Amino acid sequence: MAKKPPEGLAAFIDIETTGLRAGVDEIIQLSVALFRFKRDTGEILEIVDSYTGFQEPSGDIPREATRIHGITNEDVAGQRFDHARIHSIIEPAEFLVAHNATFDRGFLIYDFPWASEKKWKCSMRHVNWAAKGFKTKALQKLLEAHGIKVDKAHRADSDVKYAIELLNQDAGDGTRYFLEIVNHRALPRPREQEVLFIGSKRASAEPAASLEPLEQPSADRPPDTNPLYQPRRKWLPYAIFGVLAAALIACLVSFPYTTVLLIVFVILIARKASKKR
Repeated sequence: MAKKPPEGLAAFIDIETTGLRAGVDEIIQLSVALFRFKRDTGEILEIVDSYTGFQEPSGDIPREATRIHGITNEDVAGQRFDHARIHSIIEPAEFLVAHNATFDRGFLIYDFPWASEKKWKCSMRHVNWAAKGFKTKALQKLLEAHGIKVDKAHRADSDVKYAIELLNQDAGDGTRYFLEIVNHRALPRPREQEVLFIGSKRASAEPAASLEPLEQPSADRPPDTNPLYQPRRKWLPYAIFGVLAAALIACLVSFPYTTVLLIVFVILIARKASKKR
């Protein structure tokens, strides 16, 4: 196998959208920066090229989305992405990086199908932030912890700029945070069925409101954006527990001694089984 050159090219990408559902909601802002880095230390040497653009969606931007990123219908009116320009920046990159890459990739492979063929790495999951003493993986919190002042939070161009600055920070051992991403295995490529499923969802005439929404993300755990993801039925364990509790109370009332003996027997069996493990 031929030895790789001492320097490489990667691209950091970020998007803002009308919602959380890949294939149903739409990208309204995209920013990407191609940069050169050292393989031995992870040092990011320079930004080679970059692009930021808006795109008008097929409908109005929901107010809930605007409250997060501040992008309005007026900002995107009549705007279209320059696909050729975006492709020219991403094509030379050995891999793409995003903060919560599964989310960004889930949207991008619909508008840019060739993006599914690129290797993807994640600055949220592929850097062990917890081992470095940080309690959260959220980008804005990490930037704040490193004293990096942000002009506009949750804007694609701002997030790309400052995420690259974050990854170029000293990791404490003479290398940069980005080295951990360089050495990490890329995300598994999406299956062809998933890519086709995303396209079919957007193309469907079914109103988006009729589709079951994903769970709302927390600040530290963004949503699972796998296109085949379905929200868990959180009420089911509680329902089962309620039925069992009601049955136990009924048994205690009708057969108190027998029920107590049965509970003790089950506890003893469980303890014996745990000791065998």
